[in-house]
Amino acid sequence: MHRCNTIDKNQHKYLVQIKLMAPKLIALIKTHKEEKRIRPEINNIQSPSYELAKYLNKRLKQLMKLPYTYATKNSKVAAQHLNNIQINNQHRITTLDIKDIYINLLTQNIMNFTKLWLNKNSNQNIIVKQTLELIRMILNQNYFPYNGKYFKSTQGMAMGSPTPGTVAEIYLQLFEELTVKYWIENGEITYYRRYVDDNRI
Repeated sequence: MHRCNTIDKNQHKYLVQIKLMAPKLIALIKTHKEEKRIRPEINNIQSPSYELAKYLNKRLKQLMKLPYTYATKNSKVAAQHLNNIQINNQHRITTLDIKDIYINLLTQNIMNFTKLWLNKNSNQNIIVKQTLELIRMILNQNYFPYNGKYFKSTQGMAMGSPTPGTVAEIYLQLFEELTVKYWIENGEITYYRRYVDDNRI
């Protein structure tokens, strides 16, 4: 049996669930939404992989050291920045909202993008390999029972897991590093910031 370098040996006993239960499908009421007032979410707290997912979420942040170059704390900070920018009639302000990002993440891209960030931060090959295997294991736990049947998602990550926020950042920050950064340096974008209103990210 090979040692898992990604997980500290002192943490092993804390990653084992004692009372296991299948993830539960729950409904969150979104009173501020005119349409789709109910958002489905999966309660993973007692699922077999929950403690591992929670630990791996923290470990990923340590291993990847995402730059958060374009993240802003709130709209007030963004407004302060905008006050210092000289604009003219040619400028346009655009706001975009990402819809259902967690469930639309492609599984293979999750693996590929995570590997890119891990390698970018010069992690050991064994660390990269083990981390990707742990992520694959967590992705395979994306299921829930309903009306006596079990359902499994074929892509993305379920709301309610500890890891989707970090995985979303893996996607978005790679896009920003490869594309948005170029547009800014090329003068096509004067100012760009992204705000995340989900405190799990």
